[in-house]
Parts: sequence; C-alpha cells; structure tokens
Amino acid sequence: MSYFKKNLAILKERFPWDKWDEETAEKSSWTVHHDSVTWASSQGISICSRHNPQREAQRFIAHNPSPYKMVCFLGLGLGYTPEAYVEAYPDSMIIVVERSMGNFRKALESRDLGKFLSHEKLYLLIDSQPYLLKQLLQDLQQPLLHNISHRVLYKQDEEYYGAFVEVINHWQQRKEVNRNTLKRFGKLWIRNFALNLPSINRANGLSCWRNRYKGVPAVVVAAGPGLDEQWKNLRELSSKMIIIGVDTAYRSLKRENIPVDFLVVTDPQYWNSRHLDFQEPNEILISDSSTHPRVFRQQKGPIFLSTSHFPLAGRFEDFLDVKLKSGGSVATSAWGMARLLGCSPIFLIGLDLSYPQSTTHNRGSYFEERSLNISRRLSGVAQHNWDGLHSAPAVYREGQKAGKSVHSDQRMSIYLDWFSEETAKAEDGPFINCSTRGAKIKGMIDGSLTMISHYPDIEEKPKKLLDRISKDIPRRDPERVVQQLNQLILSLDRCSDIVKAGMKGSEKLQSLFYENKDLQEQLEQLGNIDVALKNLKDRDIAGFLIEPYLEEILSKQDEKKPEQILQSSIQLYQEMYRSLEYHRKILKSSLEFFNK
Repeated sequence: MSYFKKNLAILKERFPWDKWDEETAEKSSWTVHHDSVTWASSQGISICSRHNPQREAQRFIAHNPSPYKMVCFLGLGLGYTPEAYVEAYPDSMIIVVERSMGNFRKALESRDLGKFLSHEKLYLLIDSQPYLLKQLLQDLQQPLLHNISHRVLYKQDEEYYGAFVEVINHWQQRKEVNRNTLKRFGKLWIRNFALNLPSINRANGLSCWRNRYKGVPAVVVAAGPGLDEQWKNLRELSSKMIIIGVDTAYRSLKRENIPVDFLVVTDPQYWNSRHLDFQEPNEILISDSSTHPRVFRQQKGPIFLSTSHFPLAGRFEDFLDVKLKSGGSVATSAWGMARLLGCSPIFLIGLDLSYPQSTTHNRGSYFEERSLNISRRLSGVAQHNWDGLHSAPAVYREGQKAGKSVHSDQRMSIYLDWFSEETAKAEDGPFINCSTRGAKIKGMIDGSLTMISHYPDIEEKPKKLLDRISKDIPRRDPERVVQQLNQLILSLDRCSDIVKAGMKGSEKLQSLFYENKDLQEQLEQLGNIDVALKNLKDRDIAGFLIEPYLEEILSKQDEKKPEQILQSSIQLYQEMYRSLEYHRKILKSSLEFFNK
C-alpha cells in the first residue's frame, strides 16, 4: 500500500470529509527527494534536513521545549517536527496550519505519517482562514498556547501565516488581560457583591426591556475625546432617540443638559463612582452586582441588573434573566443594552478607542477635572496625561479617516477587536460609528447623528414607560437572601473542611515520600478527598480566585519531578483554602448585617 493510501485511510477515519479524495486543482510547489532519507525543497530551499530530518526535528524540540499543552504549528512541511513533538509530549493538543492543500497531499504521498495523524488531540487547518483558528481556540478553551513557525514556509508565505500569528497574539493578550483582571479585581468583586446584597434585593432583571424600542434609534455615549464634537447634534436630536450613557460620560451629559434614558455602570472601583456625583434621583441604572457599593447607595431610582460573571453572584441572581454581552468595558455593556432594547440604527459617539491629539477623555469629564485638582508644581496636568497615555503598551491602529493611523494601547485594542468580532456576528444593526478622529471599528458604518433628523420624536421615553411596566415586575421577599446566605455558608464550611483535610493529607504524603515510606494508603485517602470535593456543588466558588494559578498548572506539560508535583498539590489546596476563608468571612459579615 502506498504512503498516500495508508495516510489517507487514517485521515478519513479521524477527520471524515469527502473532499480528502478529491484531486486538488492547486499543485504542490515542493520537490520531494528520496535519497537515503526523504526530504523536500520549496523554491529551491530545503524545508528539512537533507541528511537526517528526524534527528533534526528531535533536536529542535529538545532545545526548544514548550511548557504548554497546546501548540500551533504554522507550516507542516513533511511533518517531521510535529511528529517529534507528539513523541515528546503525547498528551499535547496539536494544531497544524498548512497554506496549501496541494502541499498537504504531497506530504501524505511522501512518507508514513500514521503516528502523527493518529494523535488523539490533533486539529488540522488546511488552506483555511484565520477566523477558523479563532473559533477553534474558543472551543478548546486552553488558557495558554505556544506556536512554532516553520522558518522557510513562513518566510515564503508571510502574509498568510502572519494573519494566524495575529490571531494567536490576540488570543494570548486577551487571556492575559483576563487573568490579570481576575488577579486585580477578584476579591474586590466579591467584597462589593456582599456589600451590595441589600441593594440587589430591590433590583430587577432586564428582560422587561427586551425589544421595547424595536426600530427606534439609539445612541451609546462614551467619554472619549470625540464626544466634544457631538454636543450640538446630540442636543438637537435627543428627543428622537434612546440615549444610553456610560458612567464616565455622565457628568458631561448633565453639564450639557442632555437627558440620559439609561445610565450604565460596571466598574468596581471607588474612583469610578465619582463620575456619578450629583446624580439625578430618577436615573434608570443598568449595572451588575459587583459595581462599587457607593453607586447603589446614592441611587434613588430604579436598578436593573445584568447577570454577573463569577460563581458567588450566581447563587443569589436566580431572579435575573439577561446577561448583557460585554467585552470588559462599560461601553460594550451599553452597546449590549441598546441591542437588548431592539434599537435600530445604533449610533456610537465618543467611542474613540484611541488617544486623538494625545487626549484620553472628553473635556469636563471627572478624570480631566481630577487631573487639574491634584496637579502640583512637580506633577502637573501634562504628567497625569502622560501617565494615562502610557499606562498600557502603546499600539497603532487604523484610524476612522482612511490612510491614517491613531495612537491606541493594548487594552483598548482588545476592546476594539471585540467590537469588530461582535459586529461581524450580529444579525441586528446597523451600527454607526460617529467618531471622526478615533480608531476604525471594522464592520461599523461611518456616519453622523444627523442621519436620524427625519425620524419622529419618541412618544414614550423609558422613564415614562417605566411607570407602566414596573407594575408587572414581581417583588422579592428579603428573608430569602438570609436563607440563601445561611445555606451557602454551611456549604462553604463543608468545602473548607474537605480542602483542609486535603491540604494536611498532601503535607503528610510529602513527608512519607521524603522518608521513603509506602504512599499507597495516603494516595487512596487523597483520592477520596478529591472525589468528595468534586461532589460538592459550591466547589466552583472556592476555585474562582485561584483560577489564574490553576490555569497555569493545568496548561503545562506534566514533566515535573515528584517533589515539584507534591509541592504544587500542597500549594493548590492552600490557595483554595484561602479563597474559601475569604468568601466565608465576607458572607458572614453580610449575614450579620441582615440579622441586625
């Protein structure tokens, strides 16, 4: 049987696809040589060793170890390097990106790839587009990814493979931002949530607003420098559209006497709550349960909550029925609210996602006024602006004006890509970006608020409509929160006891190991502890704060020495125990408040 038939049989069994049998119109650009070994060249350049390609691949893997369990190969070649990787790391997830179906068939014809093609966690992207890699990474949900580029093939088709590198870099940046955000704000979310429980009890879900303004124009007002260009149109056309303001833009909107139909707040930090100083008592607040408590304490009007993103909140949010799509920024939540309302078209103003003319926010925003208030002779406004501009790694993105680049940063670049991805998937819209100086959001239309000048005035704005729909919103019994708190504290007490037993059991196992004693009995006891922990419904609460640490351990190749494995086990139990103790302390404080 020829190499091709043997490889094809394995390929069709692993990846059923009728096109594997089809003769590709694209012929291979490789020349395969069968000397003492099988090797190939592309455009006259060898793509593997002419003498011993297997040993070359094994040496490459040995000298370039990948610590992570998922690796993406950009360029297959004759498959020597991916094959060596599978042998070195048999538990790895392997993604192979190959530009040409013709070249892939040439590799199948040239040598036995059975061991490589039979790898259980192999994923092939042959003559595919970068968005398919993005979808695959989202499905696999591995936190860390290593990529290995075939030096020759990458250089010969840099534009194609470079697009996949951009996908990988963006994936890694987003994951890193998520990990850092959890490390920075995880405890703050939990503390805020516990302090917000009394306010949450008087809040409502968002489903009552679904499609209430179908076909009505809406504008999402962010606080970028471009907002200063929009005041005239916003003021003149405010009666014709739903105005959804983010917290950072609220002070400026009130200064310009522009009514806000919905006020969206999502930041857990105290300083962000200062944007709402002198807030009107009847504003309709859209938020989540981890927002800084000061926001809820000063809110006299109605509160509507989106479901939260951490497990503790989920235990108390059974009455919430909508999660706004959010990419980590308050503007993304505001955009999600406009879509929930069924509005169309949806305009975005002040969403520059960049620093036009080296400015960070619109004039009169709280951040600008704070810079003026705290400036000193040796630390002036210019210094504060500099700090804001360079608080994250700088990048340059395509501007709204054709042919021009704008200064942005890595953080806003993630928000920009999120908007572009969501716009591409959206079936509603259209979405119109009114920024003239900011970054271009792919898929959004360039336009102006004047596009709705011919629309009629809205007969019943949200604050008026609320009086009618609020009658249908059910009220909750405050005693239920107390019951939920008591039940959860008891459950976490049980979790804590089991984790503590696991921690002590791991320490005992470590001692037995160093004393060269039999480990079997202790290993069985730890196994029983792990089973008991897995059967607890609230174990995910304990794992929330240690998620970044846990991801790091689980994503790496399992090649540690026994001493390191034992120490990692102890550390894992210790971190979980600290997380549980933090949750229990916070929840018991909340229970004391309700019992007063």
